[in-house]
Amino acid sequence: MRRIIGIVLVSLFVFVPFSFAAEKETKWTKFNVGSWVLYDLGNGMRQKQTLVSKSENGVTLKIEMVVNGNTMPATEAKISMATPSQPAVKPKVKETTGSIDVKGQAANCTIYEITTDQGVSRSWMADNIPGGVLQTAIGDKVLMKLVDFEAK
Repeated sequence: MRRIIGIVLVSLFVFVPFSFAAEKETKWTKFNVGSWVLYDLGNGMRQKQTLVSKSENGVTLKIEMVVNGNTMPATEAKISMATPSQPAVKPKVKETTGSIDVKGQAANCTIYEITTDQGVSRSWMADNIPGGVLQTAIGDKVLMKLVDFEAK
């Protein structure tokens, strides 16, 4: 149960508002309401994020989780356009390009490798996917992988 709560918290507060710099948009703003992504979180868990509203101040996502076939109550996450606070210690970020398999096709992406004193994490990002996140990993462990999406 702790693992489930941990993954939900990580996905809501780390991957949903993923951004390296203050921007006037998020990875969701160029998509229409109703766009969605579905992620496999491993261990029988899946998460669906659906864009339910957007304004000049931010976007709202509906987050739905299925754990071992059991649907959890949906929650909403608001992503603000306000300038995020800067971390006390800036992590080292390495940016490369590559591709990753999404729905049986190669998707071009930017790979961000973030190194901190706690380890290395990687995120595969693409502008043509709602939310922008294709896959995330810490070390060699994949935490979240895109399995389906619909861009409106």
